[in-house]
Amino acid sequence: MNIQNKSHPFSADRPIKTRAEDELGRYEFAHSLAEAIRLWKGEDSLVIGLFGQWGQGKTSVKNMILEHLHDHKEFAPYIIEFNPWQWSGQSQIASAFFDEISTTLGRNNSEKNAAERAAKWRQWAILLNICQQTTGSLKRVIPYILWFLAITCGVTGFINYPIVRYISRGLASIFALLGGILQCSSGLAEAVAKYLEEKCRWGAKKLEVVHDELWTLMNEQSKPVLVVLDDIDRLLPDEIRLVFQLVKSNADFPNMIYLLLFQRDYVENVMEQAMGGKEIIRGRDFLEKIINVGFDLPLIEHVKIIQFLSRQINKVFQNIDITEEETHRMGNIFIGELRCYFINLRDVKRFLGSLEFHLNLLRPQGILEVNSTDLIAIETLRVFEPGVYSALPGIKSYLTASREGINESGKSEAKAAIDSVLAKSSKGKQEQVRLILKALFPRIQSIYGNIVFGNDWEDDWYRDRRICHQDIFNRYFLFRVASGDVSQADIERIMNNSGNRDVLVAEFRSFKKQEIFTVLLDRLEAYKQKISLNYAVPFITALYDVGDELPDEIGTSVLLSPELHAIRIVYWCLKQEPDEKKRGKLLVEATKQTTGIFLPTFDAHSEDRKRAKQDRDEFLVDEESSEILKTLCVEKIRQAAGDGSLATNRRLHYLLSKWGEWGRADEPCEWLGKRLETRQGLLAVLLAFVHRSASRTEGAYIDKIHCKFDLKSLEEFVSADTVTAAIGHLKGQDLTDEQREAIGCFKKAKARKQAGKPYALDQIWHDDKED
Repeated sequence: MNIQNKSHPFSADRPIKTRAEDELGRYEFAHSLAEAIRLWKGEDSLVIGLFGQWGQGKTSVKNMILEHLHDHKEFAPYIIEFNPWQWSGQSQIASAFFDEISTTLGRNNSEKNAAERAAKWRQWAILLNICQQTTGSLKRVIPYILWFLAITCGVTGFINYPIVRYISRGLASIFALLGGILQCSSGLAEAVAKYLEEKCRWGAKKLEVVHDELWTLMNEQSKPVLVVLDDIDRLLPDEIRLVFQLVKSNADFPNMIYLLLFQRDYVENVMEQAMGGKEIIRGRDFLEKIINVGFDLPLIEHVKIIQFLSRQINKVFQNIDITEEETHRMGNIFIGELRCYFINLRDVKRFLGSLEFHLNLLRPQGILEVNSTDLIAIETLRVFEPGVYSALPGIKSYLTASREGINESGKSEAKAAIDSVLAKSSKGKQEQVRLILKALFPRIQSIYGNIVFGNDWEDDWYRDRRICHQDIFNRYFLFRVASGDVSQADIERIMNNSGNRDVLVAEFRSFKKQEIFTVLLDRLEAYKQKISLNYAVPFITALYDVGDELPDEIGTSVLLSPELHAIRIVYWCLKQEPDEKKRGKLLVEATKQTTGIFLPTFDAHSEDRKRAKQDRDEFLVDEESSEILKTLCVEKIRQAAGDGSLATNRRLHYLLSKWGEWGRADEPCEWLGKRLETRQGLLAVLLAFVHRSASRTEGAYIDKIHCKFDLKSLEEFVSADTVTAAIGHLKGQDLTDEQREAIGCFKKAKARKQAGKPYALDQIWHDDKED
């Protein structure tokens, strides 16, 4: 990727450069003002003011003015762009101002006396600067001079000559008195300073002579000079006053045009404060004495601002696929709830820069991890309603609660929580924020009304990455996929390879290695009816292939086990086909091809139970296919028993029960009896019948893991005494911790049985002390 061609996320706040970028219809204004400047023929100077609020686009209009003048360079004035905001301190601003003028004039070699004119500007700048500094410094220095003289005379007052002593002491008193008066009276000090400064100007510097010479040279120039001063309102108050003093001091030279850009009310207030703030109109009067003609930026129609924002949003999302339905929803929520926040260009620029920045965070692999419409809405709240935005994570449970999650008694509590967030809205916007939240979180409509969204909406919301889904919500505040979750990029990669069994198996095992395979299965539930029937066999086969590797979910918050997720995905994928015989053929084919045992057996068992209940609407396959599936599973179990892989299968006890139920009842007993005859076989059997569960007491933060032995299931195939006898031949020093634990669990279970206590796993006990 070419980084130079990639737009910067904050570029939306930059002014446009050319009229080709003008999307707000202000070029005509810029063109007319540029023409007025170009055709100016007056002998006197001209000072033009261009007024507008911060962020309203003054610099953009200025750029279009200058573009037009450059396009007509032969008949346009010489252009000097001076941005005082780029210079620090009053002395640097004044120096840079004159340097820019003299340098520009000196470059124009086609002009007669160009070098002399540039030199005269520099001389004028030096003299003017000296006089201005004198005015300011004398007022401060005069009292100190008088005190110095008073001290000097006081010292000479100790001379032995009486006349000298009396005169020196008298002068010391007079100088000290005058110094004190001038220090206390700023008006008198200023008057004295002005008098001395006028004497300095009249006697030594001949400023008027240089002025007249410069005036003549400027009058002889063939084209005027346009000095553009932008961002004046960004300066400090003292610097603002300096800029206007510079313009005022140089405003009477011919062929000089000044274009000043600033926020009028702010600068007027600064000038008013400088003059004591007695009358509001005085600041405006001061500016009107300097500015010959002033213009306000043309008002931008709100509809144009919204159209501009819409075009910019389209550019931001140009590489993201958005469905027609989502585009329609985006338009409705934007026009209905969001547009009131975008009043001027500053609002638009703030929003766009923030939106693009967070959008880039939320698509690290090129795929957007959130919903585009919800991102725009939540980003609007973040920028314009920060109090509301920051409070939303605290009420997530109410915003994303399922229909069963909030009953009638809980509605008042939920409403109070949401109302407390609405109270953080900006003035006059509370009802607007309420509408935004209703659009983002449909289920809160049940709190304020009677509209109810059932759980059948969950899959749609997850696929659409809506903020109202509890598994997606946090992404809008983390600006990434939460640790331990599956990204949209992962989901799309799985779906794009749904017809490639080998790739899917590799992907599934990769997620298992990351310990998030169960999370993946949970997320794939939302896509179970989006898997193409053309890819049903390879997809189901790949799922079956890894079924024997499904993890235990001990001590986790998952609601469904991995195998239940897997079976639901298979069921609803095939349910897209209305004919149960065709569904049966697909499932039989996947069972034939798979190398797995547990999931196809679990699936066949699930179908067998539905048939036992005679709930025909729940049938997945026809009766013939159901029988074929059971036969295929028995064959797979027998094959695994023959090659030794069955002994190490973590679902051994379950597979043995189905083997005996669907095959010959004596087969699993004979096989298991032979396994107990070997050390390796015995230990594998013991480990396979250990069951782990978790519990947590009130106030605890860590689950307690319980290990129980499924003795009841084992006794369906072999007696407990036979196992006890086999264990007696083991040498304890060669056992692993896990193997010792399995033996201990078996002995506890047998002891419970002998004591007449319940010992089946469906009679769960958690009191380890009792064991």
